[in-house]
Parts: sequence; C-alpha cells; structure tokens
Amino acid sequence: MFRGAVACTLVAAAVGFAVWGLRAEFAGEAVRAPVSQIPAETGLPTLRLESGGQGIHLDAAMARRALRDGTLEVVLPDGTAYPVKIERQETHGGGHWSLVGRVQTAVGAQSMVLTFGGNAVFGQVPMPDGHAMQIETEGNGLITVAPARNLVPRSQPGRPATPDYRVPPGGEFDTQYFKAVADQPLRLDDGKPVRIDVLALYSPELVARRGSVAAAKTQIAHLIAVANQAHRDSGTRVRLHMIGAQEVAIPADLTNAQALDVLTAGRYGDIDFEALRDKTAADLAAFIRPVSETDDTCGASWLNGAHEQGEAGLDPAHGYVVANVSPCGAYVLAHEIGHAMGAAHDIAAQTDADGVVTYGAYPFSFDLRTPMFGTLMTDPGEGRWIGRFSNPHPTACDGAPCGVAGRIDNARGIDLAAPAVARFRDPPTRN
Repeated sequence: MFRGAVACTLVAAAVGFAVWGLRAEFAGEAVRAPVSQIPAETGLPTLRLESGGQGIHLDAAMARRALRDGTLEVVLPDGTAYPVKIERQETHGGGHWSLVGRVQTAVGAQSMVLTFGGNAVFGQVPMPDGHAMQIETEGNGLITVAPARNLVPRSQPGRPATPDYRVPPGGEFDTQYFKAVADQPLRLDDGKPVRIDVLALYSPELVARRGSVAAAKTQIAHLIAVANQAHRDSGTRVRLHMIGAQEVAIPADLTNAQALDVLTAGRYGDIDFEALRDKTAADLAAFIRPVSETDDTCGASWLNGAHEQGEAGLDPAHGYVVANVSPCGAYVLAHEIGHAMGAAHDIAAQTDADGVVTYGAYPFSFDLRTPMFGTLMTDPGEGRWIGRFSNPHPTACDGAPCGVAGRIDNARGIDLAAPAVARFRDPPTRN
C-alpha cells in the first residue's frame, strides 16, 4: 500500500515542481541589486532585513502604509528586493494585530505574517527561494531577523532522535465527554468554520527572553496568527482562538516530553491545569517556552486519535501541547496542535526500523515531504517548510497538489476532527 502511495507522492511532487519551477522562472518578482541602487522614488514602504544580528526598522506605521499602498517591499541582506502583496489586517485580543501578505516563491505563493503589540513585533517573511526569515523582538527592545528554522533547534543532520509526538495510552478516555459526543453526532459535511479555543501558558523564561509579559504575549499572538494563516492557506475550516494567557513556572530543565507529562497530569504544585481549562472553556492548552538546552526537539504533543481511531479516539485529556520559540520555527505551534487533532508526519517519518507505521487519526493523516519541500506536519530538513497541511486537491498548493487522495491528506483529517476537538470543553455546544 505504501509503495503505491510513495509513487503517487512522487508524481504529485513532480507536478508541483513543474508548476512552481515555471512560476519561479517567469515571475520576475525578485530583483538583485545593491541596496543603494534600489529606487527610493517608488514611495513603497521598504523593510530592510539586515544581517549579522543588527537591528532592523519595522513598526506599525510602516505596516499601515503597506496596507494602504497594497505592497511592502522587502530587501534582503544580499540586496535582493521583492514585493509582498498585502492582503489584509487582522485584529486580535490584547491590543495585537497582524498584517498578512503573500510572496511568490520557488515553491508557490507563501504567506507573510507580521504581528504587532504595544512594544514588540514578530514576523514570518518568505523569500523568493521558498525559505523564510523570522523577525523577533529581543529583551532589550532590538528587532532582529534570522533565517527561519524548523522542528530541530540546532543544526544537526537528519531527523531528531526523539519524536515530537507521543501515542496516547489506551483505556483512559473521559467517558462523560464521549457520551456527550455520542448524543450529538458530528456533521462531517458541514463546511462552516470551527472555532477551537486555546489557552496559552507561557514560561518565565519566555518573559525574560522578550523583556516583558506584554512582548511575550505578542509572540504568542503571532504564533496563533501564523497557525491560523496556515489553516486558511490549506483550506481547512479550523480557526484557533486564544481564550486566555497565563504564566506557569514549569522547570526549564525538563525536556518537552517531560513538560507534556506535567501538563497532562493535570496539576503541578499549586497549578491546576484542568481547572484552568474548565474556567476558560479551553479546548486545548499550549505551553510556550524557549528551547531547552538538553532537548533535540522543538515541541511535544499527543498524537490524538492515533491508530486510525478517528474522532472517537480524540480525548480531551490529551489536549495539551508544548511549543518552543526560536531557534525553532514559527510553524511549531501549528504543527503540535496538528498532532493534537490527529495529524501525523510524512509516511517515512511514521515508519520505524521494522516497517511498522504509526497512523494518525485517519488512514490518510500523513503529510508530504519531498527533497524540495515539506508541508507543515513534516520536518523538512534542509528543504523548504511550507505553511500548508497536505491536501491532494489539484490547486491546494498554489496551483499544484500537495498530497495523494486517500493516502496523504491531513487537511481532510483535521476538518473531520475539528468538531470533536471544539467540544473538548463545554460539550456538546458552545455559546
């Protein structure tokens, strides 16, 4: 079965390469020139991404000009200049707002997301070659830029030795919750957006890294905005909503897997995580922190519904995730929440040395990894990490499929799982 799936994957990838290659060759969007030669008379707001840890200039006024003009010009450290076509702005709670645009790249159109708070800005900015840059506000207020990373915190070849997901143990389901679900069957043909409420838990180390609670919350708002844009670009109906944010002091020297165990246990010291979820009606809880020096992962989550259990195996008790900030990528939170909704990695990553495959919630809950790129639920290695879940629709990835029907389709699995996850708290309805 998987041999055929791999063959289909290669065909889909080849189609994608052809479409994206032609688009990159003839788009003519990126122009390399010394920064001093870039025309100033265009009047376009210009974001200059300096190298070597230098601070950059990026503020809300520049973003509002770009929104007004419809274009933000980006200049890379090597002098390459290219436009970001602005699509919209979004307001979030807590005084945060995001500017969303699109860049034509070697792997199709990719989304830019810049998120602003009162004293901080964070961003994910695609480049014409398909890779991306991450913009962050440091504790001293300096706004910096660096190449975006992925699921591995440090430069190391191959996949991380430790998986970022855990398969839930059997026989520990919340019987009251599952009775409520059974009393109100899921409508899988309903295409309306599904809101999933997320409680953000953040560490004191994140506050120290960013210099203030406000800046830490801005980064969390950015990660949620990036995740939501990935769902939009993937065509899923999931919309994440940060229902609250609270600092929790889980020991920094714990690995991500150990931190996940602390959360899942429900209590740590005086902190009752389940009570916090009940109080805020949070379907999921996400613990955001800097990466641990001893960890080789960028996050941890339960693979909810593993072994093809479908929505019946999606347990609220396993609605916890851990996500690290830089040097990990901005898609990590979206990735870990994907696991909590039953989405698995690519087939190769889910296959052990004996050939045994660990399935997600559905037979097709896999993502797509090729030598050129990986979709959001993969670790792309040195390839491009694109902000889309696998989807076999012919135009799912900007004019090309990035999945195989019935085999590699995490977008479909997430849509099927979404109503059940949205009832993890206040079942079976939410006002």
